[in-house]
Amino acid sequence: VQFVQHIQLNHRPSYLKLKADMKCSEVIPGEKKWDSARLLLFQYDYLDQRIQTPHEIISISGSRDWGDYHRSFAVSHFARKLKVIIKLSQCTGSMWVKNLNLVPVQKTQFYIWGKRVLFCSWFMFFIFLFKLPPSEKKYIIPKIILLGCMVMILFLTIMPGDNKNRIAKKIDAQILVSKKIYKNIISKDVSGTVHFCSFVLFGAALCFLMPNEKRSHILTKILLFAGGVELMQFHADDRTPQFTDFFLDALGGAAGIIIFTIFFSKFRNNEFKT
Repeated sequence: VQFVQHIQLNHRPSYLKLKADMKCSEVIPGEKKWDSARLLLFQYDYLDQRIQTPHEIISISGSRDWGDYHRSFAVSHFARKLKVIIKLSQCTGSMWVKNLNLVPVQKTQFYIWGKRVLFCSWFMFFIFLFKLPPSEKKYIIPKIILLGCMVMILFLTIMPGDNKNRIAKKIDAQILVSKKIYKNIISKDVSGTVHFCSFVLFGAALCFLMPNEKRSHILTKILLFAGGVELMQFHADDRTPQFTDFFLDALGGAAGIIIFTIFFSKFRNNEFKT
């Protein structure tokens, strides 16, 4: 079941905000994670071809009282028409929507530059958080792994939500044609898998580069890094911090510390003896 509203763009703003009040009752999701009560927005070009992936304003299930939901998004230069869809996608239950509004949003140059300065400040904080040892040959590879993980994590953090979702869907499409075991393990949460694996490598490399640091201190730094990464998403387009991502980051960092301690500490001790 769905309701569709077409909107012609006579004057194309740079940013728009779609907001609405919604509630649902006894919505039971379907087999796929997007089978729920949803509010979506699509962009179309002058050939009536859809641009990018749809903007998901909210996806809810179960029973919820009235709530105010909204999301801002960038309007494509090729957009000529918008389509707002309210739907119960392959699920059962009831949903209600009221006060549906689509309004233009103006982002000032001060806001844009302020956001860039904030991201640079976060990055400098992370650099000073981890005091790395001198540039010796045995530290080159762990440093590359550590800095590579840090850059990848920060890049994925500030990436606009639509770009992230588009990449995740492409990965999902590749998993669907691969072995069933990978489909069952990975495709349930591509983003969570990336979070966890990145912090496993990050934690292990950090232990190698800080051999004299207490494991509890290293874990504390990883928690500060993971928390800072999530807080950065308050200022990234179409992104919101999530406790589940922070939990996966912390769990991955702890797993990296444990893996290093169990499998690599003995080899490092032998190296120092020789």
